Amino acid sequence: AMTSPNPHAMLKVLDDTQDRQEVVARVQRRMLQSIARRIREEISDEDIVRRIFMELDADGSGALDYAEIEHILLKLNIKLDFRHFRLLMRELQGYEADGRITEASLCHFLFPPQSLTASEDHLQRLRHELAQHEAAMQLLHQEIASTEKHLHARKVSLMMTMTDTLSRMNDFDDV
Repeated sequence: AMTSPNPHAMLKVLDDTQDRQEVVARVQRRMLQSIARRIREEISDEDIVRRIFMELDADGSGALDYAEIEHILLKLNIKLDFRHFRLLMRELQGYEADGRITEASLCHFLFPPQSLTASEDHLQRLRHELAQHEAAMQLLHQEIASTEKHLHARKVSLMMTMTDTLSRMNDFDDV
């Protein structure tokens, strides 16, 4: 009988701290993307975000605090446990140098420049293809150099044969 893998045992396999950090970061990115997607289902564009932001920024500070973000989520009927809420807050605070959650940081989180991510992926694929093409070009250059050496040697050989043949013909004519 096959048993399902134990997630804790699987994490223990990841001895390397960097691997563990990469896995955690990947899971957190997916969680944040999921949260953003759920919010976008309710808020379809940046104009709505601006209106909600202005409505909730009661003190007019130009930034939202934890309670105001929580109010947005409740208003949209999005329930997050404390851990996911804290992850969301850290993400939102990371867009501004001073850690404030501004309208721009909220819009950037909800409507990221998708073309940037797509462009980064596309750029990575292009770099990989370029490396493959460069390797193929290097092989072609080696093959061309080898062929040129072979042709040069063949040319020299033919010239020597022709010179020898002409020399014999001259010797024959002299007779």
